Amino acid sequence: MRPWYPYGETAYINCAMDSHISAKGWSEWDGRENTCRAAEYGSYRKADGTKIDLTKRAYWVVRLTSTSNYTKSVILGGWSPRL
Repeated sequence: MRPWYPYGETAYINCAMDSHISAKGWSEWDGRENTCRAAEYGSYRKADGTKIDLTKRAYWVVRLTSTSNYTKSVILGGWSPRL
C-alpha cells in the first residue's frame, strides 16, 4: 500500500488482507510517507482470520488502539450521501 498524495490520510479498520500484503504493509514513495497519516486497526488474514502483527508495519503507520475517532458521524459529520 502506498500514500498516494502528500498529506493524504487513510485508515484500515478490521480489514481482511491476502497473504501477498507484506508484513511491512506499506511502501515508501517519493517521501510522501513523511507527510501522510496511515493508521491501522484489527487487520487480519483473509485466508484464515488470524490477526496481523501490526508491530511489523512501516515506521510511519499509526497502530490504533481504538476506533472511536473513526465513526460514520465523525468522518461524515452531517453529510448523508444517497446510496
